[in-house]
Amino acid sequence: MIKEVEQIKMRKDLQHLKNNFGFGNVSLAKIFGCGEKIIRDFTSSETKFLSDRSFNVIYTKLQDLKKNIKQAEEYVPND
Repeated sequence: MIKEVEQIKMRKDLQHLKNNFGFGNVSLAKIFGCGEKIIRDFTSSETKFLSDRSFNVIYTKLQDLKKNIKQAEEYVPND
């Protein structure tokens, strides 16, 4: 895995979550356990990259979040 390439994908995923699912910087920061400024700076600039520590935490939790959203989209309630 190339960290810089993964961060391009992560930035797109985060923008998608913000634009299509209503997630805000604060809610994403809470989910990832990082500061809101990290999310805001990362998503607002294509030249900002995450530290190794932030990358590892956000990457792992983002994969989990994407899985949870996919499950929620496929959810069919029992009538």
